[in-house]
Amino acid sequence: VPDDEPLAVQQWSSLIAVDYVSRSFGVKRGMNVEEAKKICPNLRCVHVELIGDANKVSLKRYRDASFKVLDVFARYVGKNDVLCRASIDEAYLDLTESCIQKLKSESLDVDNVE
Repeated sequence: VPDDEPLAVQQWSSLIAVDYVSRSFGVKRGMNVEEAKKICPNLRCVHVELIGDANKVSLKRYRDASFKVLDVFARYVGKNDVLCRASIDEAYLDLTESCIQKLKSESLDVDNVE
């Protein structure tokens, strides 16, 4: 999918994930697919994976990808940094301590850094 094409993930008739291009058109998570396509006609919606004949939703693909990304983050955060998983597709990193150490190693005045 091209970077400038609006993209969303749907579960049945609702959007469960929306990219930044879609958001620029006013599309929001939780919005009904029909409503979203009215304000963003070029919106490409991809339905979450279904398991078997029961049409049960599987988020396994997204969870697996989420853990892979978190593993990459975990390899690079320092022992005094903070890595917090907020949801299946969001994480927060507090790299303050690593940044302070880097600045100190470059002999910069960290006491005046805000």
